[in-house]
Amino acid sequence: AKINIDCAPLPSGLEGRYHGKYVPVVYLSPRAKEPTLTVIHELGHAIDDRGPWGDGKRLTGGPANSESGVNPAQGSPWHPAHKAVQGAIESSKAVTALRNKRKEEDLYVGDEQYLAYQLQPNELWARAYTQYIASKQPTRALLEQLLEHDHAREYKRQWSEEDFKPIEAAIDQVIRGAGW
Repeated sequence: AKINIDCAPLPSGLEGRYHGKYVPVVYLSPRAKEPTLTVIHELGHAIDDRGPWGDGKRLTGGPANSESGVNPAQGSPWHPAHKAVQGAIESSKAVTALRNKRKEEDLYVGDEQYLAYQLQPNELWARAYTQYIASKQPTRALLEQLLEHDHAREYKRQWSEEDFKPIEAAIDQVIRGAGW
């Protein structure tokens, strides 16, 4: 399937966005700090939305070809072919830390909303896909860029290399199963 990539002004704070309702398009903001990583992340949303199964379901659950990266079926079961990835992501130390942080009583409303967004299945998948692609590169430059960018954040969104190993193995399994 063809996915268009276009540079377009986006609302403040957005570096990229995937729209897949009619023609799949990844939009990249001219202000994107990490354009390569942003495009990979948004392609992760496209794969979630239009994966290789052809059964009209998103990898992370719910109907495919939705309007944006927002998963309309948050909390719905992941695609059966993707269960191992879901399990590896959900049991990771990084996701556990985000969930625990979200439970703190003294969180600001904005922080709680941000953490809820970061814990949506489609966002977890897109970040995992980005780290997966970065980790498969012949040099470590892209992975180091990703982890360095995340290190500066108050709430860590990526996984340590050790924490990511089970997720990487599960994604390898899905890719082999899809015949990619």
